[in-house]
Amino acid sequence: MKNIKAVIFDFDGTLYDHKGAVRKLLKELKFSHKLLAGAERRVRSRLKGIYTGDRQSFDERFFYEFSRIVKKSPQELQTWYDSVYLEAMITSLKKNFKARANVNRLLTFLKEQEIKTAVYSDYSKTKERMEALNINTATVTGIFNAEDLGGLKPAVQLLYKITEELKVKPEETLFIGDRSDTDGKGALAAGMNYIQVLTHKTKKNEETLNWGEICQIIQAHFLKNE
Repeated sequence: MKNIKAVIFDFDGTLYDHKGAVRKLLKELKFSHKLLAGAERRVRSRLKGIYTGDRQSFDERFFYEFSRIVKKSPQELQTWYDSVYLEAMITSLKKNFKARANVNRLLTFLKEQEIKTAVYSDYSKTKERMEALNINTATVTGIFNAEDLGGLKPAVQLLYKITEELKVKPEETLFIGDRSDTDGKGALAAGMNYIQVLTHKTKKNEETLNWGEICQIIQAHFLKNE
C-alpha cells in the first residue's frame, strides 16, 4: 500500500452489514412490486460488467432489457425504479440497518490525513442511502454510483472515471469492498490495491479482513506515513 492517495469504499456490504437486505427490502414492496424487483435483479445479473459510456446510454440499455422480461415500457419501469424501488431501499436502510462501527470516525480520520475518499455503489441515490445510515457525507471527497458513470461493476472504465474525478492514479488508490467478483475483479483489473471485508457471504478460499482489522490497518498505515 505504498503511495496511497485515495481510498474507495464500496457501499452495500462494506460500510454496513447487509445480511438480510433483500428480504427486508421486499417487505417494503407490494406484491406486484416484489415481482418487478426480482426481474430487476435478473437484468442486473445479465448486464454485470457492462459499460455503455454514460447514464443515458446505460438507462436505455438497462430498461430496454428490463422491459423485455416484464412486458412493460422502459419509461414505466424507469419511473418505478426511481420512485418506488430506490425509495424502498432508503426506507429499509433507515428501519433495519446501521453503519459499521467507526465508519464516520474512519472517514474523518482520512480527511484529516488529506487522503481523498469515495463511496461507490452499483445502485443510484448513494448519497441518500448513506444518509439513511447516518454516514456523514461531508467527510467524503466523492460519492459515485455505477449507473451514473455508465455501467455496472466490475467494469474498469467506471473506476477510471472515479480516479480521474479524484485526480489520482489507479495505482495510488486502495479499494475496499466485500465481493471478489465485482469489487475485487474491477479494482485489480484497474491496477488498484484491494482489501476485502469479511461478510456472511465470503467464500472460504477468499482472503479477507474483518472491518475492525481494516480500520486498524488504515489508521496505522497513514499515521506511519505522516
